Amino acid sequence: MSYQNFTKIFFLGFLSVLFVACGSKSDPAPAPIADFTFNPSTGRTPLEVTFTNTSKNAKTYSWDFGNGQSSTQENPKITFTTVGVFNVTLTATGDGGTTKISKSINIQQGYSKMSITKVTLLSYPPSTPNGSTWDTPSFGTFPDIFFQLTIENTATSLYTMSVNGRFDNVSNAMLPANWTATPPGAPIYTATNLTQGIDVDLYDYDSNMAINDFMGTCNFKPSTFTTGANAYPATITLVNGSLSFRLEVTWTN
Repeated sequence: MSYQNFTKIFFLGFLSVLFVACGSKSDPAPAPIADFTFNPSTGRTPLEVTFTNTSKNAKTYSWDFGNGQSSTQENPKITFTTVGVFNVTLTATGDGGTTKISKSINIQQGYSKMSITKVTLLSYPPSTPNGSTWDTPSFGTFPDIFFQLTIENTATSLYTMSVNGRFDNVSNAMLPANWTATPPGAPIYTATNLTQGIDVDLYDYDSNMAINDFMGTCNFKPSTFTTGANAYPATITLVNGSLSFRLEVTWTN
C-alpha cells in the first residue's frame, strides 16, 4: 500500500469516527415558554373564568389562582366568589426546564338585587289542555290575558297584576304584548333573594266565572343569570313549550 493510499484511508476513517462521535450528542431540549389567556377578563362575583393554556415545549402544568385555588389541568375552569385583584400564576415544566408567568384578574362585587321593569308576552298555548279555545265566540274567541308573579311552585304571590291591566281578545298573531309598571321606569318587582325561584304565570280573565283560566307558567332563578359570559343580562327570555316571555331587568346592590 502506498503512503498516499494509507493517508487517504486514515483520513476517511478519522472523519467517520468524528461524524459518529458528533452525531451521538443530542441537542438540548428547548426551554418551555409559559403563557395563557382567560375569558372573561373581568366581571362580578360569582365569576366563572376559563383559562386557555398557550404554553410551548411543556408537558405538565401547575396553576395558582391567587385565591387559595389551584389546578394541574391544562385548561382549567374555576369560579371566583370573592372580590379582589388576583394574581394568577402558571408554571410550565418540560424536558428543557421550568418557567412561569403571572397575570392579574379583577373580580368585582356581584349584584344582590334584580328588578323586573318590563314583561313581554311572546307566545301562548293556542288552546286549552282539552283542545278547546280559551274563550267562546260570544266572549271574543281569544283570551283576555294578564300575568302574575309567584314564588316557584307555590301560590305565594310576588306581584299580582290588576285585571284592569289585561289585554282583551288577544291572538298569537297580535303578540308581543308588553306590561310595564306605573309610573314608567318603576320596577314591577324587585327580587332580593336571587336563589329563590320565580314563576311568571299567564291567565285568561273570565268575567263570568269565579276562577280565571290558568294558561301556563315559565319559571327561573335570578341566580342562574349571574355567572358565565353573559352574566347579569338586561333581558331574560323564558320558554316553556308554546308559552314564552321576555323580561327586561336591571341589576343593583
